[in-house]
Amino acid sequence: MPPRRPRPLQGRLAARSKASPEQQLAWRPIMAGLLAFGLTLALVWGLSWALIVRPYQLRQLSQTHSTEPTSSAMTEVLRSTEGQTGPVTLRASPTRILLDERTQPRAELLALAPDELSRPTRLHCAPPFVYFLARGQLYRADVSPWLEQARTRRGPQNAPARLLAEPLMPNREHRLEDGTPIQALQDLMSLTIPDPAPDAADSGAVPAPALLLLDRANQLFQLDPQQGQWRHLSDAPFSLPPPADQSESHPVALAPWGGRAYALDYQRNQIWRYADGAFSAYFARQSRSLQKAIDLHVDGDIYVLLRQGEIWRYRNGQQDKQALFKLAELPWPHAARPISLRALRGDAAHLYVLDAGQRRILQLAKADGQLLREWVLTGEVPEWERLSDLTFCQGQMLALAGNELLRLPAETALQNADLPPLPPLPAFLQGLTHPIPGAEVADNPAVFPGARRLYRFGIHEGLDIFDRQQPATGGRQVRMGTPVLAMADGEVLRVDQDFAEPSPADYEALIDTTRRQGQTTRTQENMLRGRQVWLRHANGLVSIYAHLSKVSQTLKPGQQVVQGQVIGQVGNSGTRAAVYSQPEDPHLHLELWLHDPDSPVGTYLGKGLHIEETLQLWQRILAEESRGTP
Repeated sequence: MPPRRPRPLQGRLAARSKASPEQQLAWRPIMAGLLAFGLTLALVWGLSWALIVRPYQLRQLSQTHSTEPTSSAMTEVLRSTEGQTGPVTLRASPTRILLDERTQPRAELLALAPDELSRPTRLHCAPPFVYFLARGQLYRADVSPWLEQARTRRGPQNAPARLLAEPLMPNREHRLEDGTPIQALQDLMSLTIPDPAPDAADSGAVPAPALLLLDRANQLFQLDPQQGQWRHLSDAPFSLPPPADQSESHPVALAPWGGRAYALDYQRNQIWRYADGAFSAYFARQSRSLQKAIDLHVDGDIYVLLRQGEIWRYRNGQQDKQALFKLAELPWPHAARPISLRALRGDAAHLYVLDAGQRRILQLAKADGQLLREWVLTGEVPEWERLSDLTFCQGQMLALAGNELLRLPAETALQNADLPPLPPLPAFLQGLTHPIPGAEVADNPAVFPGARRLYRFGIHEGLDIFDRQQPATGGRQVRMGTPVLAMADGEVLRVDQDFAEPSPADYEALIDTTRRQGQTTRTQENMLRGRQVWLRHANGLVSIYAHLSKVSQTLKPGQQVVQGQVIGQVGNSGTRAAVYSQPEDPHLHLELWLHDPDSPVGTYLGKGLHIEETLQLWQRILAEESRGTP
């Protein structure tokens, strides 16, 4: 029997229309039940989406913008942002969180005696320790007990915890076993570096993360924190004097990524990469300008923070067409410039900018530079005047402010609060006047304290004031013989009335000795200052005026001088040009010290500070505005 063909749709409808009334009534309850069942499913799904699914999505979005990653994400997250769109859906006004010293969990770092000219900088966490730099030396403190206490305690915490910090320098002379000196550390980071030993590859052991440290003389060091072993990575291209036709390198910041270390060299317009015991250049050509770069972050792309508060992103060596972020475009005051750019481990979505002068931390969306959140320090405690660095440690975000660690909350926000005023200068730095009134100060870290001096393997301890007069500015000319004035009332400690330049042979022998030593001793540096005048002011402040061509014939040690009194004239004594009787590069070399420079407790203004913070501090003292880099 052949199969029965299905009837067309019209036939089936016609047959159904011929059904009896009893048959039609029998179908109605079934159809009503199916309709009710469908409506019930739709209602259940709607309620489930509103009560379960949507709240879960919102929580996920909130966690994406959270400042505190999970505690399990304490290792470096290696994720490229190339092509990343990122969480850009939050467009609400950013949250401002005020931090009050009366309620904010904080811990005092007990490392050195209080010093108003220097404070801890560059914070790094490797549980259970935090590592930091102070006066150019490396310290660490165990923060686990304090973090646990801060996590569980409630209510006001008026007295800060006290954390004893231990020094990690190799010895009292800060020298390695081969005699290499470590000169004023300026940055640190952790990086897993393969062991160069021949049998290391066969052991199968994963090397523990080491600390990489950059000092002010452009030297890169490796430290095994567990064994306390230091190693000098001496093949850095920026650690040797450059050829005569090239400028000196000046790396100012380190950043890790994918087993490599990146060093930002603003003077050579380059970012150096260190991996497998060798250095290479990131930029194939050095045509871009990094002269105002002060910090960087690397996550596959490279983010560079400029002095004026702009962040630029580089992908495969190419700069984006527009800046990712501009501090000047924020609607709130931004009188001070930023000093640091940070990203927290485990948090791949955000960048953090430290605005030290305004005592605030800005959280930005890495994808588009949108400002999401800011933390603002309040209060009148002197240690809260400045922010130095930021890190993530054991599930909590920590900031370094003065000599204290602060645990930053993600919530408890106060909206629309005014920013506090800029903190004043320390009392003993107030009232100082410019030694050459009207002279311009270069907006270039190379002429400020903390800069390297590779020709003698030393560190610059003062500010150089050159002739920078431009037709449009009308600034004071700094020429050979320009009068130099006392910055404040004081007593003459030293005056070189009978200074004589060394012979060229003696000068070259001195420079060769500094290179063999790998540093400039205090005696050698004193000789290279040339003709000098030293003044002692109130509160133990000492000012030094060097490279003078002449000094006032009436000055004698122990004599009192008044502010604005002529003490000498600009020159170039003590420099190579003067030794070879050349009238080139006359300038004033100016130093400020807390206590006598020859005493064990003497500290120059800028020692151990972030180079950008030093630049801003000096410009405030001399009441100078930024007028560009020469």
